[in-house]
Amino acid sequence: SPHCLGASIARRDGAADPHRALRAFRASAEQAGVTIIEHCGVTGLERQGQDWRVLTEAGPWIAPCVINAAGAWSARIAAMAGDDIPLATKSSMMMVSERLRPFIKPVVAIMGRSLSFKQSDQGTLVIGGGLQGIPDLDRETSTARMRVLAKGAHAATDLFPSVRNIRIVRVWAGLEAKTDDMLPVIGPSPNAPGVLHAFGFSGHGFELVPVVGAALADLALRGHTVRAIGNLRAERLMSPPAKEQSS
Repeated sequence: SPHCLGASIARRDGAADPHRALRAFRASAEQAGVTIIEHCGVTGLERQGQDWRVLTEAGPWIAPCVINAAGAWSARIAAMAGDDIPLATKSSMMMVSERLRPFIKPVVAIMGRSLSFKQSDQGTLVIGGGLQGIPDLDRETSTARMRVLAKGAHAATDLFPSVRNIRIVRVWAGLEAKTDDMLPVIGPSPNAPGVLHAFGFSGHGFELVPVVGAALADLALRGHTVRAIGNLRAERLMSPPAKEQSS
């Protein structure tokens, strides 16, 4: 676009297809002996000796360590362990276009406006930028707001006039957790030994979770990690306990 006066490019950065990455991590975990049980909501946590009894819709499970990585619902799981951790919800929206011939490889953003613009290897454009829909944790769904999405569409066509007449074939709105400081909660529960938290990634979890998984594995198996996660502990977000008044 002629009105774009300059740009910067980060050649060491990259992007990945989240669906393919997830399938690869899942296959690797299952090959290592992990059993994944889906559609099995957690309804409670109970201390049982040195272990935890996890109450679920499919019955109880006993484990010495529980990792709370429940995304937007993580504050509810944390509360079952006695941790009152403030957590808001994001409902970021995305648009996907019809397939086009390949014409761009980097992921493009624009200063001062909401836009994330990239082309998949199938030729579709995936357009977002943090525009927010309407989240509903109880119903486990989000509602896309078309007038808000239009802002992202306008930003995309202002930057790339050649896509002005393409068709958008689908849109969606996700559900993810957001903390007050936009940084995740990673580390042991302050009130429940054997419970580890990993949530509140506020929109950048896909980038961080591989190294977060390594840190959690250290904590679960060895009780410590050399990863620098001290500033991400839950205590920074929690209200200090009320002091008892002396009689």
